[in-house]
Amino acid sequence: MHSRPDRLGALALAALLAGCLDAGAPWGIVRTTLAVDLAPDASRLEGDRLVTARDYRLALASVEVEVDAVSIMIRADTAAFDPSSPPAGYTLCHNGHCHSDDGRLVPYEEIAGAAETETLMRLGGETVTLALGERAEVPLAGCASEGCEVLEPVALGSVVVALAGLRVTGHAHDGRAESRLPPEGVPFSFEVGAVEIEAALDVGFGPEARLGLALDLALALPPSLFDEIDFSAIGADAPERVRARLGEDATLEVEANRFD
Repeated sequence: MHSRPDRLGALALAALLAGCLDAGAPWGIVRTTLAVDLAPDASRLEGDRLVTARDYRLALASVEVEVDAVSIMIRADTAAFDPSSPPAGYTLCHNGHCHSDDGRLVPYEEIAGAAETETLMRLGGETVTLALGERAEVPLAGCASEGCEVLEPVALGSVVVALAGLRVTGHAHDGRAESRLPPEGVPFSFEVGAVEIEAALDVGFGPEARLGLALDLALALPPSLFDEIDFSAIGADAPERVRARLGEDATLEVEANRFD
C-alpha cells in the first residue's frame, strides 16, 4: 500500500528525458506507448497506391516520421498560481501583481494563464518508417515503459505529440484517361517541417484515484496529405501544403486505462 503526502504544493515535473524523479511514494504512475500509422480506407486505395483528391495515384516508397516528443499536459484549473510561492522568474507578489526578472510588474491573471500550458512529463521519441497500410510502434525515451512518477495530485488536460518532421518519397501516376503525367509517372520527394498534434485528456491523480494510468496513443497520418498537390506542376510550396494537411487532418486517439 502506498503512503501519500499531505502537501499540496507547486506541481512538479514527473519525468525528464533522462528518467524519472524519485522523491518517495508517488501519487501516480503513467505508462505511455505511441503507435503511428498511414492506413486509409478502401475508398482511398487503388491496389497498393494512395488515391488523392486530384485523381493521382501515389506509389509511396518511404514514409519517415520523426517523433520529437510526447508531452502530457496539466489541466488549466489545476495549474494553480500561488502568490506566496510564485513560479520561476517572479518574486515579490502583492497587490495583484508580481515582480518579474525582467523588471515588469505582471498581473496574477497573466501568470496564472501561463500555467495553462504547463508540462507534467515529456518523453523523447525516435524516427520510424512506414509503408502504406502499416503501423509502427515508436520507442519513447525516459520512463515510458516502466512508468513515470506523478509527484503531486493533478488533473491531466491533454497529450501532445510533437513531430520534428516527415519525409516522403514515391512515384505519382495519373488516374485519369487523359493523362497529365508521362506513362512512367513522375518521382516526388517531400520533407515537411515540425507539426504538433494534440488530444484531450480528462483523468487525474489524487486521494480517490487509482495509482496507475496507461496511455496508449495512436497517431493516424491522414490520407489527405497530398490532396492539394498537382503532380503535373509541383510548386515550391508543396512541402508546406503537405505540412498543413498533416497538422489539420492527422488524428491522435488516446486509450486510457487505470491500474493498481
